[in-house]
Amino acid sequence: MSDGGDGDGGSGGGDGGLVDFFWGPLSGGPRSIPHYYGDYVRQLLLGAAALMMIFSPLYSDVLRQQFPFIIIGAVLAVSFAALMNPRDKWVVIGSAVVSGGGLVIYAMWGMFGYENISPVAFMLRLAVAVIFLFAFYFSMKTLRAFMMRQIGKRETIDEFEEPDVKIEQEMIEREEVLRAKDGSDGSRGHKK
Repeated sequence: MSDGGDGDGGSGGGDGGLVDFFWGPLSGGPRSIPHYYGDYVRQLLLGAAALMMIFSPLYSDVLRQQFPFIIIGAVLAVSFAALMNPRDKWVVIGSAVVSGGGLVIYAMWGMFGYENISPVAFMLRLAVAVIFLFAFYFSMKTLRAFMMRQIGKRETIDEFEEPDVKIEQEMIEREEVLRAKDGSDGSRGHKK
């Protein structure tokens, strides 16, 4: 987390993590866990929830009726953003469902109301839908990595080779190393 201005080098986090949210950790960039995109999902879900709450008076048809549903959607998005981590598959599934649902609801709400709403309301609904689209994309990428057991694993050159081919290649490499080692030991013995 960021220092937050309290001068203790990051242990206090006096900003509540807002600096990390907007600009990433100040000490060397964001953590990089291979095949894990939960940090992006978290930021996108929080952004979508903020847009939903802040601009709801500008894009709602009947605010009194729609606002409770907007609040519930924002609370769900923030809840899954807060729970997002690289260890729990169910949270990734939940974030995919929430972001996919938000995408469908806001895109349909924007398109079906196109002729009856102002251009500002239309653009705001679609902006929220696009943010949910990206959150859904990164949630699905993370879910795919969970299903393939790739979270935290680095890509390798032989990633797509069959296990038998890998084993055979390793055996050939070991034999070459042993021959090279024996050859260097043997040559020393002849010099003496």
